[in-house]
Amino acid sequence: MKCSTLKSTLTAVFCLSVLSLAALPEIRVNTKNNVAISSTSANRQGAGNCVTTNTFIHKYAPMSLTLTDPNESANNISVAGFADSIRMRGNSTAVSSISKKPYRIKFSEHKSMFGTKKHKSWALLANWYDPTFALNAVAFELGKRMGLPGTPNNFFVDLYLNGSYRGIYQVTDIVQVNKGRVEVDEKDGWLAEFDYHCPSDADEVDFLTTYPTSQPSTAYNWTVQLHTFIKSPETNYQFVKDQINELTATMFNKPGFPENGYRELVDLESYAKYIMVELFMDNFDFICKADTNGLASNFAHKDKGKKIVAGPLWDLDLTAGVDDKKNFPKHFQYFNYPIKPKHPYYKRFFDDPVFLAKWKKTWDKHISDFKDMTKFMDSIATHLEGSVEKNFALQKGGGSYYTPEAPATKQAYKDGVGKLKTWWNSRIDFFQQEMNKMNIDISKDIVELSSSSDNGSSSSVNESSSSIEYISSSSEETDITPILAGNAIVLENLPRNTKIEVYNLHGKRVSFPVQTKGVYIIKTAHGTQRMVVK
Repeated sequence: MKCSTLKSTLTAVFCLSVLSLAALPEIRVNTKNNVAISSTSANRQGAGNCVTTNTFIHKYAPMSLTLTDPNESANNISVAGFADSIRMRGNSTAVSSISKKPYRIKFSEHKSMFGTKKHKSWALLANWYDPTFALNAVAFELGKRMGLPGTPNNFFVDLYLNGSYRGIYQVTDIVQVNKGRVEVDEKDGWLAEFDYHCPSDADEVDFLTTYPTSQPSTAYNWTVQLHTFIKSPETNYQFVKDQINELTATMFNKPGFPENGYRELVDLESYAKYIMVELFMDNFDFICKADTNGLASNFAHKDKGKKIVAGPLWDLDLTAGVDDKKNFPKHFQYFNYPIKPKHPYYKRFFDDPVFLAKWKKTWDKHISDFKDMTKFMDSIATHLEGSVEKNFALQKGGGSYYTPEAPATKQAYKDGVGKLKTWWNSRIDFFQQEMNKMNIDISKDIVELSSSSDNGSSSSVNESSSSIEYISSSSEETDITPILAGNAIVLENLPRNTKIEVYNLHGKRVSFPVQTKGVYIIKTAHGTQRMVVK
């Protein structure tokens, strides 16, 4: 049976349960002449925008590769010769003292992994910091359940390199603009990363956003402004800088926030979901706990003619109670870290009552998904138990640099997953308590009207009154239900001959279809029923 995370969540969990009865799929990589995969430490200033001049230059090595899946032969891959290539990836996990490195593989032709869309580039995550192997997988599962676009597919394998076992690895999509990944226009859309590291490629474009301008207690202004990498497009990218700077300038410099037009630039619902996963999981690279720690591996993207969207989620292995000042990078040190970000960019959203309403609604809608993750963790533990002992045998004493705990037995590994589950449940209780303390008014939510009506009904315009009469298929009087679909409002359960009038925020009735995106008052009337939606 083919197991793909593109399938439904229930199917994914069921697949893990079935796969647990057999060995993990194996990936065997052989480099040409058994050459070692190496990286060069470099001194690169990155236009003065990054925290340090030290970075890594990762070099590709020619490879051949076979993927053998004992559970589904259709997933098998065999590429002979050395037309394909592999290199190291990452920043802190690429240092020489870490024995288990993450990799990036690049095929010469597009290939599918485990039934997903075909691509050339894939990541092999080592999860060095995570003794449960579950944290990235849980984040990606939440992203998919919550509907965050571009959330990577991921699969566990045993990796062999030049005949030597290297441990349990996680095959994932690369965060890139491509079909089935981040789907934006390759010319007029963009993908950007907020990260304090220096560029690892001399051709990478990085810049600091214009705002905010206030300085933190540290000497580095990247803890306030966004150190931004433009991932796509690779040329003619000035418009990307302009649009990101427009957003931060509107959020921090333009008077009247949050009623100053910033909501027309950013998809608040995606940010509510993205920030929630990052904060709930207590991501070290998002929280900015240390005085000298900025954002890392935070993404945003924008398609042509649309708003800026948060994500995709990436790099959440340093989560679940990692203390930056004690026993780093040991997990589960606490569960009650505040549920409000420190970085000014993300913190600013919490000054907007409309965002807060979406934030509360997101939690109420998806708390069941968060609760379901403990079962998902169990399925991962069972899925991996046949390989954990030989994996951690390689990691014991695997380096002095941030050496994590290495469970010696299957039971020790399961005990570690049990600690994660305990932390997770405590975090849910704490998150709910803190959410209640915020006293959020969900009526402040605003439904923004798109320039088109697509509710499956025909409409006619009364030119004298500028009201719209929707002819619904329903013949009975029912409650009129407003829901949000993308950037458009959809009114469900419309009785026949419901009248809808649209007004701007100054109380002036506007004609339909609305020509300008923005915030509007929608009044509906049918018989004695009346409803107003902002």
